[in-house]
Amino acid sequence: MISRRLLRIKVLQIFYAHLFSNAKFDIELANKILDKSILEYHKLYFLLLDLMLELHKFSEQKLEIEKSKFFSDEKKREPFERIVNNPILKIFSNSKTLSQYKANYKINWDGHSSFLKELFLDFQETKVFKSLIDQEQNFKSDKKFLIKFYTDFIHLYAPIYVELEAMSIYWNDDIEFTLNMAEKTIKGINETTSEIDFFPMYKNDEDKQFAHNLLEKTILEQEEREKQMIPFLKNWDLQRVFILDLYIVQLAITEFLHFPTIPVKVTINEYIDISKAYGTPKSWAFINGILDKIETDFKEKNIIHKTGRGLVEK
Repeated sequence: MISRRLLRIKVLQIFYAHLFSNAKFDIELANKILDKSILEYHKLYFLLLDLMLELHKFSEQKLEIEKSKFFSDEKKREPFERIVNNPILKIFSNSKTLSQYKANYKINWDGHSSFLKELFLDFQETKVFKSLIDQEQNFKSDKKFLIKFYTDFIHLYAPIYVELEAMSIYWNDDIEFTLNMAEKTIKGINETTSEIDFFPMYKNDEDKQFAHNLLEKTILEQEEREKQMIPFLKNWDLQRVFILDLYIVQLAITEFLHFPTIPVKVTINEYIDISKAYGTPKSWAFINGILDKIETDFKEKNIIHKTGRGLVEK
């Protein structure tokens, strides 16, 4: 499922695109763009899981080649045999849910055979692949191997980032998040698993509503957000402030005022972390300082109202 942090990032991207284009804000269009972006995220999640099945097919082919050799080398066959017989891969191969998602989303690796060939040849040179010869064969070790396939290889394999970004413009910020989801999906499998517990697109309806409300309210109240920020920018040289930092502050103010169940500190910490990934080296300090002052001022004016256990201001 898409995390709240990534929802905030996607809203930030659409908000930035709106202000950059200077176009009249169209709520219906913005919501469609947001929905499309999140749908693409979910597609990428299943496409990355499908990479394991491509690994299985590649290993079957390599195993047949090794077996057909007159002087077949058992050590060369062994890693491929381990992959072909991996019980977790068999669970994925037999998953009707995975097959249904792939069919509905129309996702596969067709047309990328050259890339996959290079990827798996490079994988054969890794410690993860070579360790298959020495590992004891059991469910736990087979599961660990697939997790390492993602954490120790795919995560660090630069060409896949290039390939995926070329496949969809929506995926350039999603790859790390979806790789983490793929790893968690594998971790959730045990020896009694018959059908895999895949992540849904959203955790719940509340998360979906959160994203749309954050986007709509921030843009519709954008002029008000600028007025609310101005008193706290007096000591800053605005020519040296990264423009995206100002947009992040506006999103945070919207959360302060319109999302009573989200603690202020959670909002501040989330946007500090986002600024570290998307801003300048000094962005996080700017975000932290400005939001801390805004929080104090808003509380003194009694315009921040949080509800729920542990959130009511005393």
